[in-house]
Formats: sequence, C-alpha cells, structure tokens
Amino acid sequence: MVDISSFLKIGWENIWKNKSLWGFSFLILIEPIARIFVPHQTNPDLFASLLSFAIDLASYYLLILSIVGVSFISYHIAVGESTNLQVAYQTSKRIFWHVAGLMFALSLLLSPFTCAVFVYSYKYSPQFTDITRNFLVASIPLSAFSAIFHFSLAEIVINNAKIVKGLKSAWTIFFKHFVVLIALGLLLAITSYLINAIFSAGLMVTQNNLDILSLKNLDFLSLYSSFTNNNFYKLASTILAIFWGTYNTSVFMVAYLKYNRAVK
Repeated sequence: MVDISSFLKIGWENIWKNKSLWGFSFLILIEPIARIFVPHQTNPDLFASLLSFAIDLASYYLLILSIVGVSFISYHIAVGESTNLQVAYQTSKRIFWHVAGLMFALSLLLSPFTCAVFVYSYKYSPQFTDITRNFLVASIPLSAFSAIFHFSLAEIVINNAKIVKGLKSAWTIFFKHFVVLIALGLLLAITSYLINAIFSAGLMVTQNNLDILSLKNLDFLSLYSSFTNNNFYKLASTILAIFWGTYNTSVFMVAYLKYNRAVK
C-alpha cells in the first residue's frame, strides 16, 4: 500500500500550489449562500417556484464548471505546468456538455442501485431520515469505485475523450490496479464521513452549552437531518465538502497519471 500513502501525500501538497484551484472549488458555495436569501418553501407561488428553479439550474451549471476546473488545474499542478483561471474557465466551458453527459451516464449506470435503495426504504421505512440513512450505508461500498469517475473525468479533461472512451479507459486502469484503488476510495469516503461526524458532534455540543448529553439528538447516520434549519451548518458542511472534494480530485489525479502511464 505504498502507493496509497504516496498519492495522499502528493495530493495534499498539490492543493496548495495554485490558488486558482480554490477559485473553482468555491463556486459550489454560491448555492447554499443563495438559499439563505431564497430558501425552499413548502407551498411556493409561481414566482418563488421559478426563482428556485433558476437557482437550482445555475447551481448545477456552477457545479459542473467547478468539477471540470478543479480537475483541469489539478492535472496541471501534478505535471508541473502553470495555468490560470481564464484558461481553466475556457476549458470548462468547452467540455461542459461532455462532463454533464458523463455524469448522466454514470447516474444511469447507478439507477438500478438507486431504485433498489428507494424500494427497500419505502417498503420498510418511508421516512426521509431513514431513506438518507440507507443511502449513506449503501454509498460506502460504492465509494470503492470512485476512481472510475475521477479517471473518466481526467480522460475527458486531459485527452478530450468521448464519454464511452473515457469510461472504457477508466475501467481498464481501475481493473489493473483495483486493490489499491478500491482501498483508496474506501479510505477517502470513510475519512470524509468521520470528519463530518466530528464537526457535527462539535457543533451540536457547542450549540447546547457544551452539554455532552446533547449528542443523543445527533443522528450519526443522517447528520444533515439533525440541522435542518441551520444555515451555519449548511455553509460550514459545504465548505468541508468543497475542501475534501478538491483533495479527492487531487489524489485521484496523481493516481491516474501514475497508473495511466503504467497501462500504456
């Protein structure tokens, strides 16, 4: 497992080498900030519905721009090349639909799994919190295949590959190094959960005058549901997700560059 420690170390070092990386990362923060001023409503009128839809649409656009930009800059950092926000933005716009298509294709591949979790949840416990718990538990094994998404994205960003070719190339690399990549995906996913759990527990205790017993109100399998109307939690958890997502991209980019050369 020497490769794993190497990927984690280099990935960590790389995220601090170019400030443009964080410029793209924090595009995702716009949505939770917008939701402070335009929250979801239970019975919205037509204008509120249209405004909410526009925010959702803009958020999805910014999400894809962020994903592509972070991957593009991570690649240039990893190979020792300089780049900037303008070049990364132009690249993000150019391959926007390729990446949107990749995400759609992966969602189709995962649809049987998603449907199975929904059917199981609805049959045994249709409450929202129970559904989120089931998805959390089920998502951990899926994180073992995280490299396939990151490698497919790298193929599109670096080689301008088509969606199917990118997926095939990603699978080839993943299959040849599946032990390390599965372990890496699981390690990053479990660490992400632990970071969120520790932050949520700390916030819960702080909000309740340092009362440790307040932790009984924290749903450790559905952390978000314990802070439903807490804007600070939404912003802070999004920042944590941004940071960890950027680190994930950097780590998998380092792994891609090493293993892609090995396959070739």
